[in-house]
Amino acid sequence: MFDPKELLDFVEKIRAKSELQNEAGVRTAINRSYYSSLLKAKLRLEYNGEEISQNEEIHKNIIEKIKEKNSKMGDKLNSLYELRIQADFDMDFNAEKNFIANAYGMAKSFNNKINSKIN
Repeated sequence: MFDPKELLDFVEKIRAKSELQNEAGVRTAINRSYYSSLLKAKLRLEYNGEEISQNEEIHKNIIEKIKEKNSKMGDKLNSLYELRIQADFDMDFNAEKNFIANAYGMAKSFNNKINSKIN
């Protein structure tokens, strides 16, 4: 089974190499950070017996289920989601290098806490 931590490991590689910290690298780091947390949340919810419907609303469904259980964790995941939407779809998004550290930090914190905060 795929471990979502591998996505954050990839972001660490982007953080470590300045030549990867261009606009595409920033956008990719934000995307991978978010998906790492989304997948960790999905796995935790499924572990707890929640059914996750595999449809176009999966992102919103997971975020809402996390918010129901812990509003701070849900808000953190939602913030990553909103940042990911900007990075993926807004061609005028100001993809500065500091977004790599911000997204990575939020995702790492979320991933480290999800199992203890969501029961």
